[in-house]
Amino acid sequence: MAVIALASASGAPGVTTTALALTLLWPRPALLVEAAPYGSSAVLAGYLRGAVAPGGRSVLGLARAHRLGRLSEAIDENAVPLDDEGRHRLLPAIAQPEQASSLRQLWEPLSEVLADLGSTGPEADDGPATDGPETGGYDVIVDAGRLGAAAGPDALVSSADVVLLCVRTQLPAIAAARARLQSLDVQGRVALAIVGDGRPYTGAEISRLTATPVLTSLAWDPPAADVLAVGATRPRRWESSAYLRSAAAAAEAVQREVATAGRRSVPPDVSHLDAAIPIGGSR
Repeated sequence: MAVIALASASGAPGVTTTALALTLLWPRPALLVEAAPYGSSAVLAGYLRGAVAPGGRSVLGLARAHRLGRLSEAIDENAVPLDDEGRHRLLPAIAQPEQASSLRQLWEPLSEVLADLGSTGPEADDGPATDGPETGGYDVIVDAGRLGAAAGPDALVSSADVVLLCVRTQLPAIAAARARLQSLDVQGRVALAIVGDGRPYTGAEISRLTATPVLTSLAWDPPAADVLAVGATRPRRWESSAYLRSAAAAAEAVQREVATAGRRSVPPDVSHLDAAIPIGGSR
């Protein structure tokens, strides 16, 4: 079981799209937590094409449950499926920015609950995991948004096993990442996810400038990425697009990273992506 946090230092480098891609490609059951405190779910509005979570499910429901002492149970109650099988699920973001203040007291206890979320699932090394959400067998991918935001999920980031800082390759983005990395305090491994390597600076150059290793790169392929980002119609051969191939490689790289801490690494599965049906309607 692992907790992986994705964040940015500034701007909009594709944190949510990358987090969603990793979740859908993850070989174990995975839970995507939209923890950015800005208001509105980018996944519901984009990939799921304006879907509305049943009963207003969101991380705000977790804040209410925490006050009642039932945070663990509330995770399944507030999650919505991202695919037909329910192996990949979403905890949607708050609906309004004004609700962010309600999350301030949530992030630390939630980080403790998420760290234990997959502990009931089987951990045998002789085959793929068969556990699912109903057994608590999740890996957790956190969309933390921009670091330093008011009421942001700092506790989720600091306690994650792996923290990926998504960075585009222009100088302002690199400078912001360098400044943020100098003050970032986390327990796990921090690495970069480069979005658009070589446009104009390369991952190797950015790694030197930030003194931080590059774990993976996401291809600059807007038509393919927009399928996840805004719910765009899938272009021909989407499954073999540069973006999806790079996302699959990213999932493998993160799996290898968490495997160094004694966790299993399993190749990502892309076979289910064509069958995924948005909550709000068909593709």
